[in-house]
Amino acid sequence: MKENNTILITGANGFIANFLAKNLKDKGFNIIGISSSKKENPNYTKIYNKRLGESIKDIIPNYNIICAIHTAYTEDPDNYEINYSGTIKWANELMKNNVSKQIFLSSISAKQNSISEYGKIKYKTDEWFNINNMVSLRLGLVIGNGGMLKKIINLLNSSKIIPIISGNKFKIFITDLKVILCSILFIINNNKINSGIFYLHNNKSIGNKDFLKTLSQYLKLKNIFINIPYSLAYISVKLFNTLRIKIPGNLSIINLKGLKQNSNFEKDSDLINFNCKEEDLVYLLKKHLT
Repeated sequence: MKENNTILITGANGFIANFLAKNLKDKGFNIIGISSSKKENPNYTKIYNKRLGESIKDIIPNYNIICAIHTAYTEDPDNYEINYSGTIKWANELMKNNVSKQIFLSSISAKQNSISEYGKIKYKTDEWFNINNMVSLRLGLVIGNGGMLKKIINLLNSSKIIPIISGNKFKIFITDLKVILCSILFIINNNKINSGIFYLHNNKSIGNKDFLKTLSQYLKLKNIFINIPYSLAYISVKLFNTLRIKIPGNLSIINLKGLKQNSNFEKDSDLINFNCKEEDLVYLLKKHLT
């Protein structure tokens, strides 16, 4: 007998996916996952061990899947294209089994002319989802207990002296983790939004320097911040990445390019479409980190 009200989440053991699984399970949905990791997870009825690019045709017919949420991706620089082709393969297989409600978690970095491969791949995937009448949700820096924010916190904890790239010249747009859940629940429970590309960031940006200082103060750390030009940071990170020297916080060229590109980002948020509201950074830190 097939489980009704089943939601499939790819990249099941990721930070955002795990949060969604727990909260959607608490709402009464049956949650199954796809993951390249064999890690057990109590938030899922079952996790299937599959990698991007492998078929999931053997899994889909066993469930009445009402929605699929695509979060899977790989950071492997030698196989980055699989993030597009692998996601599309799964979405196509689901579509052929009448799973029309599908959501792709994208990024505000998604642009056709993006300066990073990450942004180009996200844009390309968004376009495919849009053409096929599915939903893409473009996220800023997600504020929650994990992901990129956790890497930044680890950086602040690991070093007293913190370089700030170009001071407040670069802007950061944040997305509340709970806003992602709020938007997905709205899509699942309503037929008002079944396709399109939507932005889930706070409209008010935060300067890079102000963001790091606010986070440091909230954590009660005594970091010393030193401004450095973007060009110096880029050369240093590229050298460290080439030599495979680990950088505190796992800072990468992709992160730097995204920071630079998103500083010129100008797009109103779509939070109102999902009956969600934005909260300021300090409030979100209290909500997610305590």
